[in-house]
Amino acid sequence: ASKRGGQLAIQLKEETGRVLIRGQAVTTMVGSLLV
Repeated sequence: ASKRGGQLAIQLKEETGRVLIRGQAVTTMVGSLLV
């Protein structure tokens, strides 16, 4: 974990099969996550 801290809120939307990820962060890398 980063010493800078931070929080993420993760919510599963069962009706659409999507996961929402919200929070504050510093962008250090950009990419895609395939599940």
